[in-house]
Amino acid sequence: MKSTLILGLLIIFLSTNFGNVNNQINNEVEITKIKYHFGDASVAPKYHRSYTIVAERDSINVKVLCYGDVLAEKNVKLDSLQFDTLVANIKKFNIKNKKIQNENRGCTGGTSESISYFNEAEELFSGYVYHCGGENYGDMKGETKDFGGELRKLIPDFALLLQ
Repeated sequence: MKSTLILGLLIIFLSTNFGNVNNQINNEVEITKIKYHFGDASVAPKYHRSYTIVAERDSINVKVLCYGDVLAEKNVKLDSLQFDTLVANIKKFNIKNKKIQNENRGCTGGTSESISYFNEAEELFSGYVYHCGGENYGDMKGETKDFGGELRKLIPDFALLLQ
């Protein structure tokens, strides 16, 4: 009887605290969509490849662009565990907004990243970082390149899309 009670309490505790990891960060609103954009440097069109990746609970879509023209697009199925991992990566890679402390002071030729996530149509977070001259500018901090890398890993033959 006592072991049944303890088991029951353990199940309630786990389901309350872990059962609804359900795409939340710090008990906030559920995240249903993550959008990541990589903006390539200003180079000749032959070499320029920017891309946008949009992940939702059951799928991930990537569009590769060259100065606005869509060069490639691919849709891949996701399972809920993969999506939950992406949501957890927001915290793991410390993706947060920060106060803009200094402008880029004329630095040109860098790359940019932006990340946003949503609950249905409501934007919960949006930030960008501009990498130029060995410095980072913008209103977002964290390991954005690593976060983007985790998204790219979910897209088979991603590198081929950039050719």
